[in-house]
Amino acid sequence: MRRVMSVAMAAACSILFGCDEPDAADGMSPAPAPSDAATPSEPVPDEPETGFAAQLAELLKCADQPNPTPLLIALAQAGRIDVSDNVGFDGLSCFALAEPIVLPARDGVDPLPVETICAFDETYPETLAGTPYEGRLYQRGPGTSPGMVIRAVVRETGGGEAYRWLQVSDARIGARIEPWSVVSQDPALVAITCSRLE
Repeated sequence: MRRVMSVAMAAACSILFGCDEPDAADGMSPAPAPSDAATPSEPVPDEPETGFAAQLAELLKCADQPNPTPLLIALAQAGRIDVSDNVGFDGLSCFALAEPIVLPARDGVDPLPVETICAFDETYPETLAGTPYEGRLYQRGPGTSPGMVIRAVVRETGGGEAYRWLQVSDARIGARIEPWSVVSQDPALVAITCSRLE
């Protein structure tokens, strides 16, 4: 499981920062370039403390300004999102997850399945220049920039779980719960958002 995650993150590093060589300690080869139809050959790592769920949970806490790009690239390379199916909403890029990411349980709050992930990275023109994701992962529309944003659309089963999850996650300024009714008529869907201006 961890090897799969390491491969995905190594590939993201290679695309974003030119990390051509692997860490000598892990003995792994550089990851191949992503393809639109990437399909993981092994189960995708979603261990609560090491996988995508842990990365997303940390971003949603808003302890720092969120940088969603490495996570989105890793998800694309693992076949969890399709960057060609980018649904723009309110200046954000939104992607349906092929398989939900389940946010880990927190102090009596049950795990929360994430069905859609939305994001924006103000640095993307420079960050993604010359990569396969240039002009595809984010698209800037007219108006005020949404800033640095990560948003997870979760499905509640009893109501209020997302708010309680954020409360017990030691969330900071910029983290909030928003209704998703403007996009979906399903009242069980709510969005956990962290956003800060660059």
